[in-house]
Amino acid sequence: MFTNLEPCPMCAYAISKCNIDTLYFGAEDVKGGGVINGPRISFSENMFKPNIISGLFEEESTKLLKSFFKAKR
Repeated sequence: MFTNLEPCPMCAYAISKCNIDTLYFGAEDVKGGGVINGPRISFSENMFKPNIISGLFEEESTKLLKSFFKAKR
């Protein structure tokens, strides 16, 4: 699965329950993330642990997210 932002805890839980083999994401979400930050769902006991590849096009992902939310406000 590819995404530009670290999944939230609920999405991280769903990814783990669906046994998605590899998760790729661009930017970390220090406030609302659930994979590398926050509750770190995929590192919990009894959960499927997908391969996690982070930091892909991190700068581009951050710019894209900032411009999207700036336009929404």
